[in-house]
Amino acid sequence: MITFSTSIPGLETANKIRRFLAYPAGWHFGVGTPPSAERAQEALVLNNKAAMARLETNAFLGAEGEVRVTVYHRNAYLQFTVEDDNSIEFVREDGDVETTRASRLTLDDALSILENFENELCLLSVSSTATTTIRTRDTSKTLPSKRPDADWESLWLSGTALTA
Repeated sequence: MITFSTSIPGLETANKIRRFLAYPAGWHFGVGTPPSAERAQEALVLNNKAAMARLETNAFLGAEGEVRVTVYHRNAYLQFTVEDDNSIEFVREDGDVETTRASRLTLDDALSILENFENELCLLSVSSTATTTIRTRDTSKTLPSKRPDADWESLWLSGTALTA
């Protein structure tokens, strides 16, 4: 029997966030509340945004119903915690060193941070790509044709020649 495994980015995390809603009161050693539907929805929006960029995500439920969405890419770690007042706390670590922390963000603020992170990754990807073009002057030179009508035929075939 052959089985195929496909991994849809963020799907496992999204399912985990939805399961948080079913947690009973007292789930954490007699204390702990499930998140509100609004908190779970905001966490899902953050997860989906990260998943659309094919970033690795995870989610964790806090004892007071806060939902934390984590985003990973190589040595960068982003943490978005949807608090009990629906504000979002953001933490970024690069190589296990905290580089940014912001509190009381809106969902739009957090989505903007994620979008900036995606752009940063794109720029890093482009700047780290080695050039594969040969740049020497005497490589792959095209010699001019010895046929006097070759230039006209080339223009005509490409559709750029003027027709009478």
